[in-house]
Amino acid sequence: MAVYFDAWSKFARFTGRSSRSEYWWFVFINACIYVVLGLLTVNQERKTPGDGANAIQGLFSLLVIIPTVAVSVRRLHDIDRSGWWALLMIFGCFGGIVLFFF
Repeated sequence: MAVYFDAWSKFARFTGRSSRSEYWWFVFINACIYVVLGLLTVNQERKTPGDGANAIQGLFSLLVIIPTVAVSVRRLHDIDRSGWWALLMIFGCFGGIVLFFF
């Protein structure tokens, strides 16, 4: 858990390196948070549909977009790749597969 907060402490730093554990713990904990928020959204929409239950999930997505790109760029630096490779995330599944194999 300390590794997750370490990634947050460097949330807008695109220089340097990020260890494999820092990157994967950051991705794993964010994925768990997305799952929990998704389950809360589904549960909330059963009670009162259309009341903006997705707003919390959307706000969390906006909150983590810069730290996710920053930790990805630092991880790419750690494997001796340019941070510009992180732009492959724009292409969705294809870019994610390429970055996964890096």
